[in-house]
Amino acid sequence: MECNKYVISTDDFVEIHPLYGKKSRRQLKFSEYMINLNQSINHARSLNLEGLCKDKRNFRLVLKKTGFRMMGDKDFLVNGTYTRDALIQDGDRVEVDQNILVFKSSRVSENEKDIIDYSEIPISILLVGETGTGKTRLAREIHNNSKRRGAFVHVSLASFSQSLIESEIFGHKKGAFTGAIHEKLGAIMQSKGGTLFLDEIDSIDKNIQTKLLLFLDTYKFRAVGSDHESKVETSLIFASSTPLESLLEKDLFRKDFYYRIDGSYKVSLSPLRLNKEKIVSICTEFEKDKLISIDRRLISFYQNYSWPGNIRQLLHHLEKKYLFNKKRLTYDQLDQSLEQKLTG
Repeated sequence: MECNKYVISTDDFVEIHPLYGKKSRRQLKFSEYMINLNQSINHARSLNLEGLCKDKRNFRLVLKKTGFRMMGDKDFLVNGTYTRDALIQDGDRVEVDQNILVFKSSRVSENEKDIIDYSEIPISILLVGETGTGKTRLAREIHNNSKRRGAFVHVSLASFSQSLIESEIFGHKKGAFTGAIHEKLGAIMQSKGGTLFLDEIDSIDKNIQTKLLLFLDTYKFRAVGSDHESKVETSLIFASSTPLESLLEKDLFRKDFYYRIDGSYKVSLSPLRLNKEKIVSICTEFEKDKLISIDRRLISFYQNYSWPGNIRQLLHHLEKKYLFNKKRLTYDQLDQSLEQKLTG
């Protein structure tokens, strides 16, 4: 195959962590590369790991729309799985005879496409899912992939008393109430031109719902104690760990506010117990981030655990295990404790 001579992307590169020698970094600017394990070739389209392999093996790396395709006549590891042919995307870790290649690509994965699609939505977004399913992380990724230049402001509404939520969102003037010794900019004003993420929207009372509904319709609001109306454009993302329909049935949610935010773009995040592939994905990302390996049997055990705390619980558990073993994670006492908590 004839190699193209044009530059593909200045953002595509590979970090080479050899078994012996110094770590290096190579920009990937051609459409095809050869990975040489037994010889030194002074060529721009070769990635050399000289003298680190006993037998003669070469691998091809070919540019595709969503990443690089790596092919070889013998097995190599991609994110802990043996293969001879794999699509390599941003952050993927390839291991060849204990030499590690970590790829960084500007090409867009299917998951990132979804995030970008969300970020281009002009109306508000509602994220629904149990505690720990990644609503905050998704909200931040949507903002980061959007074209909005303002700040990302996260307000966890359940952490405030009802009397303070209005001030937290809309701000207040000095002297508006007892203890208001200074003027306060609310989250709406702080997120001007950016994204306001109102987490746990299910925890606010009807009075605040009414004021938020007015803001959604007009982008206008008044700070507590002010007679001046302000107009601010910001992208709104709501999140709830409780099905809003149940609050509507209990008369804890205004119908008009419910239909306004539920009728916007709604994204439901599945709990880990219903998404075993997500568990594999999280473990793979952890391997790439820490440059370690996780025993496949351990991942299988995780896929059969219920994870009541979802993604947050799994990541916290992996971090604790990493503190004790920074090379390879296998089943140990920390994993036994998960089973004990489940049956205890």
